[in-house]
Amino acid sequence: MGVANKFENLIYTLRIPDDKIAKISDRYKQITKRLNNDFWDENSEKEHSLYVGSYGRDTETKTSDIDMLFWLPYEKYSQYNSYSGNGQSALLQDVKESIRKTYSQTDIRADGQVIIIDFNDGICFEVVPCFENNDCSFEYPDTNDGGSWKTTNPRPEIQTIKDKNKEWNKNLKRLCRMARAWKDEFGVSIGGLLIDTLAHNFLENWEYKNESYSCYHWMIRDFFEYLKNQNKEQKYWHAVGSNQKIYRIGKFENKAKKAYELSLKAIEFEEEKNEEKANEKWSEIFGNIFIKEDKSVKFSNKNYRNTEEFIEDQFNIDIRYILEIDCNVTQNGFRPFKLLNMLAERKILLPKKKLEFEITKNTAVGDYDIYWKVLNRGDEAKRRDKIRGQIIKGDKTKIEHTKFKGNHLVECYIVQKNVVIARDRIDVPIIEE
Repeated sequence: MGVANKFENLIYTLRIPDDKIAKISDRYKQITKRLNNDFWDENSEKEHSLYVGSYGRDTETKTSDIDMLFWLPYEKYSQYNSYSGNGQSALLQDVKESIRKTYSQTDIRADGQVIIIDFNDGICFEVVPCFENNDCSFEYPDTNDGGSWKTTNPRPEIQTIKDKNKEWNKNLKRLCRMARAWKDEFGVSIGGLLIDTLAHNFLENWEYKNESYSCYHWMIRDFFEYLKNQNKEQKYWHAVGSNQKIYRIGKFENKAKKAYELSLKAIEFEEEKNEEKANEKWSEIFGNIFIKEDKSVKFSNKNYRNTEEFIEDQFNIDIRYILEIDCNVTQNGFRPFKLLNMLAERKILLPKKKLEFEITKNTAVGDYDIYWKVLNRGDEAKRRDKIRGQIIKGDKTKIEHTKFKGNHLVECYIVQKNVVIARDRIDVPIIEE
């Protein structure tokens, strides 16, 4: 399969299927109708609501939540703003109870700035109650720290993405989707609007922005190079279209650097006509979704079992928090050291080392489960039929030992309500003694 066909297939696979879009549309109308009935005394299924977020900008993937605004009569603003304590929380509770009349058996909860509606089929709506300003921006409630009002202006963001996507041969929205696939696979702590803004800013100055799928391997390579070269100390960017400030959630530059290096290797294999190796590298960037239909065939004539499991086959993915893992490397008679420091110095492990993987940073809140995956890679893992790769529930640490040569991989996942909300990975390169 040529490069153009591979990336065309990737983009197609990332899109939400038509039957799911139909469900989303129906639920959007039902939510809008219920809120119009209770707050506007009318039965409209479309007035006073707007798709926003990645779905509104049409840059979503099949794992994305559905964000929507619903604006109330402006006189209600004075009512909630006059509360002696956190009228913003009261507003969210009133909207939540209204929606519950339509979806009484569904998990509905207020959370900070939104009403979250978790449907049993994995579709998740986030409803933001708000008030429309004269300039077509919106005031919305933030219940944190005693309550406050914040401003959002999604319409020019939506329109600019739409206009530039048309001008640039549909490449902007496709790049945004590929970046989201990378975010989900790498566990990158970056918000959707920042992804879309950086994709826009990159393409604005990219020489081949009007080309098509045949250039996508270069486009994604150059985009990762653009991301890795961002200023790590920069706190915010100006959003495409609205110019509002978008603050960074966490550092993304190092993971962009890793993806850039993988893309260089993938392109090298493409040029050598080594399709299997190229696909492996692209899959390390985008996940099992890349050339997914070929995965079952790939191992059919091999002398080893394909035991690798993929987290996206078990849970939905919505990266919201920062997770970082490291590894303490020890051996009798030697001083312990950190694996990340060793990798930074481009050193490689020897066999017979004890590896204690641990979570060093986790910003997730609430109840959650921890899962680990240990994947052995390389010819020796295949010869021994010890690829492993199973996803196993665990705790904050995991003990392993270096045994044989290969560029192995360990991943950790934080799962909450059947959704992966944070993930991280670390390479474990081992050479022969």
